[in-house]
Amino acid sequence: MGTVLNGKDDINCIDCDVEGCDMCEYKNLTRCLLCTRDLKVFQGGCRSSCPKGFKTNSDNSACVLLNLQDLGVIYFPFLTMAAIITLVCVCGMFKKKAVWRQGRRVKVAEQNTVTAILAGIAPLQFMAVVMQWTLCFVFKVWVHGVLAYFVMIFIGCINLAFLITYCCKFHGRYLPKQKM
Repeated sequence: MGTVLNGKDDINCIDCDVEGCDMCEYKNLTRCLLCTRDLKVFQGGCRSSCPKGFKTNSDNSACVLLNLQDLGVIYFPFLTMAAIITLVCVCGMFKKKAVWRQGRRVKVAEQNTVTAILAGIAPLQFMAVVMQWTLCFVFKVWVHGVLAYFVMIFIGCINLAFLITYCCKFHGRYLPKQKM
């Protein structure tokens, strides 16, 4: 067991009450400050490994809480995916179908590129906000979670407005008028 100076005459050492401890607090002998080699300090005790949600510090002597910088970093993942989806939709615009019009064969692009881009990016928007909610929950940053909630409501309203506008235009242009 480790020892600590008794604080009175600075000559006699007192044994720590924690197994595997090299140095403990003077006023609390059950709280370890430094463990023996191959053990790590965690909440005043000594452990061979850190529990879930913790990592070892730089000198491998203690368990510290994971933070955002410890996660693997992919810079702008949703922006990158949005760019890829947009590129795929724009390339799809160049795909043309041969049709006969007025006795001539013509190539026509049937894709509405803007609609395809919006349809591709909408799930990505949803996943980005869900990821933000998840990170707010994990790191207990509730203000950002509330802001993400309002962003999600705003995105939902915009998507609903687009859906209504698109359906009205689609029904007005492409469906024959019904006779009563």
